[in-house]
Amino acid sequence: MSDPLLPALHAGESARVVAVHRGQLSVWTQRGPGRVFLSGKLAEAEPQLRPAVGDLVRLDERGVAAEVLPRTSSFIRKAAGTTSQAQIVCANVDVVFVVTSLDRDLKLGKLDRYLTAVRAGGASAVILLNKTDLCADLPSALAIATAVAGDAPCVPICALDATGLEPIRAHLGPDRIGALVGSSGAGKSTILNQLLGEQRQLTHEIRGSDGRGMHTTTHRELFRLPDSSMIIDTPGMRELGLWGAEEGLGDLDALADGCRFRDCTHMAEPGCAIGQAVHEGVITTDRLASWRKLQREVAHEARRARLRSRVPTKKRRRKKPKHRSKAYDDAG
Repeated sequence: MSDPLLPALHAGESARVVAVHRGQLSVWTQRGPGRVFLSGKLAEAEPQLRPAVGDLVRLDERGVAAEVLPRTSSFIRKAAGTTSQAQIVCANVDVVFVVTSLDRDLKLGKLDRYLTAVRAGGASAVILLNKTDLCADLPSALAIATAVAGDAPCVPICALDATGLEPIRAHLGPDRIGALVGSSGAGKSTILNQLLGEQRQLTHEIRGSDGRGMHTTTHRELFRLPDSSMIIDTPGMRELGLWGAEEGLGDLDALADGCRFRDCTHMAEPGCAIGQAVHEGVITTDRLASWRKLQREVAHEARRARLRSRVPTKKRRRKKPKHRSKAYDDAG
């Protein structure tokens, strides 16, 4: 059953976006939950300017979402496929829980990519290492995660029996918003159900043929927890293309500031702080390779963004040829 449309509201009243539908938003307001329509301006805006789950929108006197209020943070990715557009996964999130499965999903490069996107969006990150019951070597798994985590805590959990969930609650709290992101089958919906204390989200077993998860969550949605904190469940991501992540490359970027040469390529130059850290075992060669790959991808997307900014938003109108009189043609 769909939410009721809200009655006409006071101009300027704000609403929290709970879910995004075609042309409508499920929202929470002081008057309770409901649905509101999008203004034509918002519906036709660039993808990154449209309302996302977690956003606050200003409603006009008709009860229509007329404006997205300034965001405190955002988790953005490059839209899947060949298009070059941004996709706002969620907004105004205080902490992003990067959920990875300890049976098949734990990969340094994937974690590095998620953490880069989180940092670039302005939220804090927590790595949830789920399915400890299926992990044969937890210390090694923790070492892989710690190598890339930086200041992000690494929390081993087993969502199936609610083991280790207290640190998640500690990062939330009244009026704080969290988000669960990660691959399909990592256990995001199971974690949400445990935090809610009831089965609200559908879950499925991992496919036995290839160990991959199936998409059980089909849309992003904001839930309110018993302690008045909020958390967003998101569909599994098969790919996470970085978008505008120049500021999110983290601790290795800060370390590179200590290189002797400003244009250091971190290959074999003398005085390279990155090379020295690898030599001393502070960072691993795998972490360095992942960082270089992300650097190349971020630089490539930045170049594409600069090129897009040079393309005029409106096509120039072609000048229509002047019509000549028949007399002129006959005279020619």
